[in-house]
Amino acid sequence: MILRQKTERQGRKDQLELFQTSLREVLGCIKYAKDKERLKEYITENTRMYMENAAAQVIKAITNTPITISEEEEEINVCQAVDEMIEDGRAEGELFGFIKAYTGLIKDGLLSVKEAALRMHMTEEKFVEEMEKVNEKS
Repeated sequence: MILRQKTERQGRKDQLELFQTSLREVLGCIKYAKDKERLKEYITENTRMYMENAAAQVIKAITNTPITISEEEEEINVCQAVDEMIEDGRAEGELFGFIKAYTGLIKDGLLSVKEAALRMHMTEEKFVEEMEKVNEKS
């Protein structure tokens, strides 16, 4: 049973290889769109993820992947775009973590908003704005 499933998956993968245009990558991304791990694996292991702008736009729309695609560029490196998206997510997560920690210290009276803003290299207004975003998400 397991061997049959593996063979069927391999057969479907080989069918994608029949396409010689970027349609292959678009269909591959559609195929794995609901499985983040398989989509990530497909994108990172595929050597043909450098494609025309229109194909990248289709992948972005269908997989609902928040990658940045410049309208000026004719071709896009989708692997690089996904890596940048992941890095942006990490940075947002770090900011969220720091703001949440400082918010707790402020609520406990151990730190002032002014001190927290200075540590985060922000204005007090910007820090308060970020605190409100964190409180909405928590």
